[in-house]
Amino acid sequence: MRILTLTFSALLVACTYSNSSGLDPWATFVGAPSPGNERELMNGIVSDLGKCGWGEAENKIVVPDEFRPQLFQQIANGNAPSFRIGLQIEKCLDGGDLGDFRRSAGQFFDRKPDEFLQQIIASEVPLESYKSLLTKLPLTLVDNVDGQNELIRSRIRKLSEITESKYADIKAVGVQSLREQERSLAN
Repeated sequence: MRILTLTFSALLVACTYSNSSGLDPWATFVGAPSPGNERELMNGIVSDLGKCGWGEAENKIVVPDEFRPQLFQQIANGNAPSFRIGLQIEKCLDGGDLGDFRRSAGQFFDRKPDEFLQQIIASEVPLESYKSLLTKLPLTLVDNVDGQNELIRSRIRKLSEITESKYADIKAVGVQSLREQERSLAN
């Protein structure tokens, strides 16, 4: 009975979403993360985003596990459509996946700080989430306090170099959060 239930659940997940070509929009998107594929994917999952939440079973239906690592890598590499998708599905992530997303978003900032801020504002990301996205550091720096400090200073510098007045408030919050993190590393 357990095998039958697992098989049925897998079929349900596999058949839950398909795009106009009959393909899984997640497979299509992570295979070629473009604005067009981003629209296709969002059209397929937007109605189910409200079902997501910390520890909810729907999280894995809306954002299947198999596509998460590739999505996070694309975000870390500076792919804007992947970053926008990440911002929309953040509420469907929890635990380690949420941490992985936030670290990849921090790396997106390292590559494209202007676009990062633009998308944070456009997606109306809550302030606490924004601060977490900005302050999460790559796992490769876990035991490297000097590297952590260097990256934090780099992020402060990048924020300071953005001169558009529309980003003034969000920049100030970001710099303050990064300075707090820098102080906590000094203790």
